[in-house]
Amino acid sequence: MNILFLCTQNSAKSIMAESILKENNIYTENLNSQSIDDVLNKGIKIDILITLCSSAKKEGCPTLSENIKSVHWDIDDPIEYSDFEKIFIDLSYPIKEFTSSY
Repeated sequence: MNILFLCTQNSAKSIMAESILKENNIYTENLNSQSIDDVLNKGIKIDILITLCSSAKKEGCPTLSENIKSVHWDIDDPIEYSDFEKIFIDLSYPIKEFTSSY
């Protein structure tokens, strides 16, 4: 299953998400932070799109298929708040809940 964590600022949340997945023994081999264009150009099949900020939800991803399950988590930008630990904790809750259902 391919999950795309999307944030328009890409300041750190997708990298934090990967770290949280690793902490919970979720396979993350070959993961890396990249632009949505890079993902689409490589032809990677996306099963679930998780947007991590309100602007990503508003902008949407018009090039992605309507068949992709979309989930939105409104997580603060760690750069904006200078509190990476709080954002890491805030992000860990929905990820743990989400992964427990798969």
